[in-house]
Amino acid sequence: MKWKVRPTATKLTVNHKKQRLKFCKEYKDRDLSWWDKLLITDSKIFLLSGGRNPKQHGRWVFDSEELDLWEVDKFSKGLHVYGGMTSRGLSQLVFISGIIDGERYVNEVLPILIDIQERTEETDDVTTTVLFDDNDDWIFEQDHAKCHDANITQEYLRENVPDFLNKNEVPAKMDDLWCIERIWAVVASKVYGGH
Repeated sequence: MKWKVRPTATKLTVNHKKQRLKFCKEYKDRDLSWWDKLLITDSKIFLLSGGRNPKQHGRWVFDSEELDLWEVDKFSKGLHVYGGMTSRGLSQLVFISGIIDGERYVNEVLPILIDIQERTEETDDVTTTVLFDDNDDWIFEQDHAKCHDANITQEYLRENVPDFLNKNEVPAKMDDLWCIERIWAVVASKVYGGH
């Protein structure tokens, strides 16, 4: 028998790599002022089980194929937290329990994430300071979660934000580009106490 652990993330395919290279070539010469217009958003699920996804726990098996037959709940009970960041500060956090589909995302998450109009002054607090030079000229960014790519979400963004990177503009598997991933790592370390 061998100790096997499910992979923690899907690997980059050749197609992912080609799409990433194309995106980087297209955006590499953008002026820094363009990057300052981005509201980069993401979510993190904080689990009651201490941040460990049971699908990724190790197990003794005779054959690697047994891992595919290993049935466990994908996630323990937890809380879905959404947030956003710009080069100046952080958006409000949105806390959601349960499953998030496009309709819930549009009704419960997006209105809070994109609510920046009241933030008009620079402060010393990254959670209250103005996020953009012009609150009518900024770009919304999100990953490729199903609820983000849903037609209802894409339509909501077309109608409610000045600009956004639609699901066809940014390839999947770009997590290493967006700096908000580092913030979630720090927050998770604080929440789980270094476990």
